[in-house]
Amino acid sequence: MEYISSFVWEKGSRMENEDAFCIREMERDGKSYLFAAVCDGIGGLEEGKNAATFTISFLRDALPEFLEQYPEPVSGRQMKRFFLRKIFACHERVRRYGTNRKIKLGTTLSMLVLTGDKGFLFHTGDSSIYVGKQKLKKKTKDQRNKKGALVRAIGAGNFYRPYVKKLCICKGTSILLCSDGFSGKNESFLCKKEFLKNMGSSKERMQNKLEQITKETLLRKEADNITAVFIKRIK
Repeated sequence: MEYISSFVWEKGSRMENEDAFCIREMERDGKSYLFAAVCDGIGGLEEGKNAATFTISFLRDALPEFLEQYPEPVSGRQMKRFFLRKIFACHERVRRYGTNRKIKLGTTLSMLVLTGDKGFLFHTGDSSIYVGKQKLKKKTKDQRNKKGALVRAIGAGNFYRPYVKKLCICKGTSILLCSDGFSGKNESFLCKKEFLKNMGSSKERMQNKLEQITKETLLRKEADNITAVFIKRIK
């Protein structure tokens, strides 16, 4: 395996955790493929938890389907187009579920797919992806209006093409995917060199640091669910 990872998933003061996440690494012919995603179900809508959970499950299962459909060598264009189609299909499934039950639901989506040192991120909503080697840099933008309301989500309203960015992930690069409950009170710290230095290179240390940051965030009265996935490429 080319990556090590750790995560936190904390409901905070909420009745339940409406976030969902996944880390999945697969190999084919000695080549590693990584899928990772964080979804934050929209709490102001009905069944936000179900929207997030379904979206993660649907897109996680797309990785083995992609590997079955496309033999090596896989092009970046094939990867991008395949997963954009899957995100659209997921949006339509969630939207139809809500329409048939006369309810509104939706979720954010921050997701990446990598193979070797290349890949793509896909983003809708206000969860976040950070990437860096010496220090992290935020690669996504919160899709909110001037009043702070979310304007794009999977399953809610019309489909808007996700923000897509090509990534280059060399050995030693770190990646953080998180819901706004994790990043909201920590954004300035996450982009400092001190953060990556403290995370270290062992799975145990990464886990301890994520849990420490989560506890400190809760002490600062963060009311939202908190989810973070930290990944480091080691080969």
